[in-house]
Amino acid sequence: MLPEVYSEEEMKAVEEHIEMCFGAFETVLHEVVSPDIHVDVCAKSTCRWRTSRPTTTWTFICAGA
Repeated sequence: MLPEVYSEEEMKAVEEHIEMCFGAFETVLHEVVSPDIHVDVCAKSTCRWRTSRPTTTWTFICAGA
């Protein structure tokens, strides 16, 4: 059985939705081997100043079919 994957059009729609909700993401972690569904993880960092020093927060968004 082949894994389920998004079409190019569906993946573009997912990426546009993620960017609309979270902003542009810096990297995508791609699943290499998938027995049934394909999952990618989009990673976005945000740097904010807390007290007197910057703090980096990461947001991970799962995208898969």
